Amino acid sequence: MGTVGLVGYLSFKNGQEAIAETRGSINATFLLCLGALAIATLLGIYTARWIASPIKRLNQASAAIASGDLDQTVELTSSPA
Repeated sequence: MGTVGLVGYLSFKNGQEAIAETRGSINATFLLCLGALAIATLLGIYTARWIASPIKRLNQASAAIASGDLDQTVELTSSPA
């Protein structure tokens, strides 16, 4: 039991210091999570637009064809697998 007290004493001089270090860790973790959320949100928006863009072009061309304009073309592109 003396060892546990010694380790605790060497790590933190008092309870206030322990609380301050814990709050600092919590704040750093919160900021990292917030940054990760922002990056994930931006990547999600970019990916959604990347996927939706060709679908939108195809939808516009098919609507034009349905209304009688048979001269519609849709350029097909693919990315390497």
